[in-house]
Amino acid sequence: MNLIKHFTVYTCTGCGEVLGYESTLCERCLHQFKNETMLPCSACGQPHKRCSCSADNQLFTHAFHIAPYRDNGITRKLVLGSKKVKNAVLFDFIARTITEEMKNRFSLNPQTILVNVPRSGHAKRNYGFDQTEQIAKRIAASLYIDFVPALRHKGRTLQKTLNQEQRAMNAKEAFQIRTKYIDTICGKHIILYDDLVASGATALACARLLYGAGAASVDFASFAKREYKHIPLQ
Repeated sequence: MNLIKHFTVYTCTGCGEVLGYESTLCERCLHQFKNETMLPCSACGQPHKRCSCSADNQLFTHAFHIAPYRDNGITRKLVLGSKKVKNAVLFDFIARTITEEMKNRFSLNPQTILVNVPRSGHAKRNYGFDQTEQIAKRIAASLYIDFVPALRHKGRTLQKTLNQEQRAMNAKEAFQIRTKYIDTICGKHIILYDDLVASGATALACARLLYGAGAASVDFASFAKREYKHIPLQ
């Protein structure tokens, strides 16, 4: 028996209940999360898990998100929890959820690689980890594709503090391709992963960089979508 697991206390990310088993959500919060994935998108009316509003542009071949990012929602608590604490059980849960949907939505082949939208260097230093990298590595391993940390986040300004126009300008300046991965990206089918899509500016800026480095196509997957308005991603 793994002694660390034996003495680990697992708590629900949704409500804080102490669990007697290895999990990130209690049964009640897991049920609520599943309900959130089936809530209707305010833009297209489809359940969030089936919505493809994030692909309303010519940059992404396919795109999806799992659930809405709403105040007091379980999805929001999962996203915030993954940013604050390096929690392997939580990372595993998000990765499994994304992986299952990727298998249904995306065409995977030997030319497919997974790239994460990286956390800012400032946030990574403060918290000691990059949650999208942790999750993306797990997704890639489950799909038997390569994970490549091809993007660098050099900005410090938080997107959530900006309006839509400012987000677009900030995203263009905040990211860059790591030159040592250009040959790896060229000609490949890229799956771009982020934990949260809001205005869509970050996803588009990263997609343009990947195409600029020679990517053949780019799909986009996000765990959550902020649902205060339609996100045309244009």
